[in-house]
Amino acid sequence: MHRPIILLIAILATATANGCGGMEEDVIGLEGGGKADTGFCTSTLRVLSWNLGEVYLGDWVESRANSLYFLDVALLIKEHKVDIVALQEMRDENQLAYLLKLLGPPWRGVISRDDYDRHAAILTRLPTEFVGLRARDNGRAAPAAVLDLNGVRFVATSVHLSAFDEELRLQQTKDFYRQMAEQRSPHFIMAGDFNIDGSSTLDDYDEILYEFLTENS
Repeated sequence: MHRPIILLIAILATATANGCGGMEEDVIGLEGGGKADTGFCTSTLRVLSWNLGEVYLGDWVESRANSLYFLDVALLIKEHKVDIVALQEMRDENQLAYLLKLLGPPWRGVISRDDYDRHAAILTRLPTEFVGLRARDNGRAAPAAVLDLNGVRFVATSVHLSAFDEELRLQQTKDFYRQMAEQRSPHFIMAGDFNIDGSSTLDDYDEILYEFLTENS
């Protein structure tokens, strides 16, 4: 059983660029090279965050993303005309390459590089520069995309915070936030699986994490 899809609409600009039309770009990365028309010209940015993992039943049952569902994932992304996709619980670069192949140009993406067996990935159909973020305490990584939307520079990242340590979740978020700020952009999109415990009290780290995210959004 898959977790619910969260579809977010973020308005980052109020007007389109002068003479805005389909933007042609060099397509490089895992999906191969070539030229493609992004067809992107809007002041609205559509972001999809999706944990592709299945119900966790212990180490004896595979619960990471299943490539058998990727055709449906690609069709949903195209149907909703998503611009940026943040995925969690991906297995490896081969899975990402397969999904990018299904999406086709101009889609590109990167996956987190760390020692964990579940990875975050970020994909976009927009011209972008990919960077890597990393938490200090445990090496958890988060891929990020630095983009320019009609003259507005912003950073989008896909995070998957610790599932078992609420204090570590807070530290990871602050580390990722600080590194996003280093990209010289006042506009951030932090999407992903935050593993916030809904039963937290006001004294818990998850409540502090929630307040940090809302105050810095």
